[in-house]
Amino acid sequence: NVTAQKDMVTHLEALIAAQGGTEAGNKKISDMVSRLNAEVPGLSLAYDEQTRSLNLTTDAIGEMIDANQKAEEFDTHLEERAELLQQRAEAAAVAAEADEMLAQAEGKLQTMYEDGTEILGEASYEYGQQQQNVAALTETYNEAAEALAEIDDKLAESQEYIEDYTISQSGLSDSTLAYRDILLANAEAFGKDSDTYQNV
Repeated sequence: NVTAQKDMVTHLEALIAAQGGTEAGNKKISDMVSRLNAEVPGLSLAYDEQTRSLNLTTDAIGEMIDANQKAEEFDTHLEERAELLQQRAEAAAVAAEADEMLAQAEGKLQTMYEDGTEILGEASYEYGQQQQNVAALTETYNEAAEALAEIDDKLAESQEYIEDYTISQSGLSDSTLAYRDILLANAEAFGKDSDTYQNV
């Protein structure tokens, strides 16, 4: 996590100051640099044994750690958003099917009612069954409509999160901005998917 990674950077600086230049110290420093590179994608941290210094400042390392943490959160959010869009598409399909079936059932019920005076005895049972069918379909449609409303609320929150994330990245370094642009390109792709589903 971010705290543990920043603690490693602090420990690394102390290790360089205390043991840098010795064979044992250089080995420990090299191992810790490798661990940081493994945990922080794109860090590319390196230690110069001759100058006993790192190729990145503490602030730059911290910024990369924070940026990667936010990137991971953003990726997770995009995955959740994709799942929401899929759920919305499925709910929209259920709602459309229920709406069509409900219209057909209501039309049939109205026709049966109008003809009922002549065939009341024969139609009474079927009429009751059709009433139950209309009631069940109405419930299905209402549930799908509620699901759509809930998903649309979550998608609105998702859009606000993406906009806030974009604004928060405006003051980052060039290397972090380049990484952010990749994320935003992915977000734009998901946004197009969102437009497709919302047209259902």
